[in-house]
Amino acid sequence: MGLKRTVPPNEGLTVISQEEARQQIRLGPNDGSLDADVMRLVRAATEVVEETTWRALITQTWRLTLDQFPCRIVLPRPPLQSVTSLQYVDENGALQTLGSTKYLVTLDAEPGRIEPAYNEVWPTTRCQQDAVRVTYVAGYGAAASDVPQGIRQAILLILADWFRNREANITGTIIAPVPMSAAWLLAGYRVEPDETWFHLAE
Repeated sequence: MGLKRTVPPNEGLTVISQEEARQQIRLGPNDGSLDADVMRLVRAATEVVEETTWRALITQTWRLTLDQFPCRIVLPRPPLQSVTSLQYVDENGALQTLGSTKYLVTLDAEPGRIEPAYNEVWPTTRCQQDAVRVTYVAGYGAAASDVPQGIRQAILLILADWFRNREANITGTIIAPVPMSAAWLLAGYRVEPDETWFHLAE
């Protein structure tokens, strides 16, 4: 199995705006020289939140590869917006694109999933690595305001904590880059992979 982000969110678009970040850490009008550092911390905090929750925040494109078809294809990094293509390497080694009428996409589930349509079965693939390839779009939307407020608040809390300390917090011998208040906010959004996602078809 492989998972790769192929199209990141629009360049320059962040979950937290510069003005929101400045307000959170109480920057004054004469502190403009710190803006670049602040936005660097915003982007880093966003990456941490995406890794902590295993979600995609602002619209982005991912490619999932599997060695063969499982009973159900579960698409990591919810929420799922759409499936762009489902491709596979057939027994002759040719890359084929499966027609969208051959499978069903469930957008409401988290994570989203793909299953064969009624009376359909997955095609036979060549026995090779990455024989199945799914390209899909994930994220809450194209605008920062589409991201849930709880997640956005967690990013602001991480930003403020990092800005104050400028280095990772240390509690005893444990490095804790995410403050407890942010971790508490993110707990309800966390999605973790489960081995049952990848049971192979009989």
